[in-house]
Amino acid sequence: MSDLIGLERAKLGIPAAGTADERLLEALIGAASRGIEKYCARVFGLTAFDEYPYFGEVDRRVLVLSRFPVQSVESVRHSPTSVLEISQTDTATNQQARVTVTSTGLDLVRVASGVRVASTLTYAANPTLSAMATAIVALGVGWAARTVTSYTLWPSADLWVTPRSGDTTRSAGALSCWGTYAPLYLHVGEASDYDWDSRGSITLRNLGGSIPSFWFLGDPPYRINAYRVQYTAGFAEIPADVQEACVLWVQELYYAAQRDPTLTNTLTAGGAASGYAGPQGMPARTKAMIDPYRVRNV
Repeated sequence: MSDLIGLERAKLGIPAAGTADERLLEALIGAASRGIEKYCARVFGLTAFDEYPYFGEVDRRVLVLSRFPVQSVESVRHSPTSVLEISQTDTATNQQARVTVTSTGLDLVRVASGVRVASTLTYAANPTLSAMATAIVALGVGWAARTVTSYTLWPSADLWVTPRSGDTTRSAGALSCWGTYAPLYLHVGEASDYDWDSRGSITLRNLGGSIPSFWFLGDPPYRINAYRVQYTAGFAEIPADVQEACVLWVQELYYAAQRDPTLTNTLTAGGAASGYAGPQGMPARTKAMIDPYRVRNV
């Protein structure tokens, strides 16, 4: 994630800040940027997304993306199919076994007589499903894998899909594969006729007068995660009001950092005491400026 403002923009709002304050300002910019994005439940900068979208509430041919404005759509895939199956066949030696899909590869874990043994196979070292299956079998000690012939040369990295929310680095799993084959899925079909809207929706067209069965929620196994969409969303240039909102928050955090955090009262020139409670979360002016950008989930 990129910051909402740069160092120079922050300095324009804090004339007192000098070169010695730059490291502090960079930290405050990052903190304020993440705080604004979490409050608004969105990422403002141009970002690539890869997700399972929701269906429109009424029309099952409309997919609703989680991010907007959409700038481009790289692919719309369908028909999730098991393409790689993994098993731990030595059930006498091992009492537990699991496989997990991560952002960088597959984690395989087996537990033998209370001892946990973990192995990690990366997509970089095993770029195809076939290569990944071969590497799993090469581990020995009961590990087995098999692929669907039609998809052996498909990229293993496509097994990973970023979770719709959160910052986790794990996707499918941990799936039990002890004495059974755990299936890993890819969306093997790809839509060739659709329209997309910058507000975050994709309309799938009715090709040839018939709607494919996987469009309907009543047809398992396509009820959940029937589609996978890769797209780019966000602003090429962060809106001016969002930048200003970030500056206001950085200002408050910066001036708060100049004070003694243990100081609760100060004396004015006239001898009167003035209190200081420190920053109280997001400034009201910042919140007012970014409220129109906030995504409110119902």
